[in-house]
Amino acid sequence: MKRVTGGSILFVAAVTAAGALSACGTSGTTGTARPPIAVSISLHHDRVTAGSPIAGVATLTNNTSKSVTVETCAGDGWLDVGLSNSSIVYQPVSGGVACPPSVRLAPGPNLFPIKVLTSYQECTQHQNPVSTREGEPPCGPIGMPALPVGQYVTSVVMTGLPTGTRTPKAISVTVLPPVGIAWSNEVFAATALPSGARPASVAVPTLRAPGQSLPDQIDVHRLYLVPGTRASIAAYVLHHLPLGASNNQGIEIQTDPVSYDAEFIPLTMSIAGPNEDAATLLYAFAADGPGVQELRIDAETTSVPNRSASGKPAPTGRVVVTGYREASLAEGSSDPVSVTLTGEKAQQMRRIFDQLGLSNPPFCMEYVSPYKILFFDHGSKSPTLTATGSFCAGDNVAVATGRLSGNSLADPHCLLLAEVARVLPVRRAAATRGMLHECRLIYVG
Repeated sequence: MKRVTGGSILFVAAVTAAGALSACGTSGTTGTARPPIAVSISLHHDRVTAGSPIAGVATLTNNTSKSVTVETCAGDGWLDVGLSNSSIVYQPVSGGVACPPSVRLAPGPNLFPIKVLTSYQECTQHQNPVSTREGEPPCGPIGMPALPVGQYVTSVVMTGLPTGTRTPKAISVTVLPPVGIAWSNEVFAATALPSGARPASVAVPTLRAPGQSLPDQIDVHRLYLVPGTRASIAAYVLHHLPLGASNNQGIEIQTDPVSYDAEFIPLTMSIAGPNEDAATLLYAFAADGPGVQELRIDAETTSVPNRSASGKPAPTGRVVVTGYREASLAEGSSDPVSVTLTGEKAQQMRRIFDQLGLSNPPFCMEYVSPYKILFFDHGSKSPTLTATGSFCAGDNVAVATGRLSGNSLADPHCLLLAEVARVLPVRRAAATRGMLHECRLIYVG
């Protein structure tokens, strides 16, 4: 069981070029004396969809004339920024790494990029009345559940800074509902109910628990009691597929009587809008007495949040695109071929890249990289932004600014991957073109 320590919490890492820095413990100051270290934070935005991170900067101003060492192991964390309100307490989890202090603050301002998460840091897999703490969120199949919508303030927790350090003023943050509710309702409205179905309010224990499982996922569901058998329910579902739905799961329905298990029929729905990432209709049913099945229908949609202008490349400058002839989990990507785009071709690549929405990083132990894109500002010798395709759970794009990791983007319609393949030389970059074909088969249809 994953545990939430100290109620509802979330975590942020202040990231430097050397790695991730985070922390616990705070030193405050009183009176009018000039503090040795003054801390301030700024956020790129203060209104955010639940589950989406907020980027920002922490500025630690060293008011002394000498360098100050943060007296803690950076691997254990030394600077955490989170959100809290009257019902949610921010309490970061510290590590147990043994290492010498490595963070030093030069005289004057020292800037550290930060990322405030609007999802829980930990959750519980199973509710246990003995060990489960009040307020622990249930885990979803992928990722941590999003924080409830509402008003929050920033909370900064530090370790290893000298006595008298001045903590920053709190910033108000509004956490908004996830996008996609209207789309989920549209998906659900396309379902057809078997004859004699009537609404139910109490779920059979073997059916899935309600609730969204991904930060940007909406789960609209209903319960019904339906006369018939497992076979008759399954036959109805598979013969009354909504427009655009497909079933490729190879479903084998168990025969009655089976009272302890549930059947699941997932249907993949088509996606059309630029912010739509995935849509599934899930039919689950289990026996609820002689000749009666309880049917639960879920319309699950995942929408991609929009990006801010700060995460997009400069409006002018060349673009270097690289594809690969070979790409595998074991050997990685090899035999690259690169082209440099200027003028309208570079603008087209930027336009497609800019329209991609934010996404969760893929939860894969290994992935294949089909391409890399370097965006240069006008006249710059080094790329200001790097986009690397990663193919494991759909087409995901990892973005880095300079040497710092940034957001993960979603390309559910394979648009950026298609543009990369289009600009590469004909009959070159076979692996890149092969992954475009696979992406379209799986995610576009």
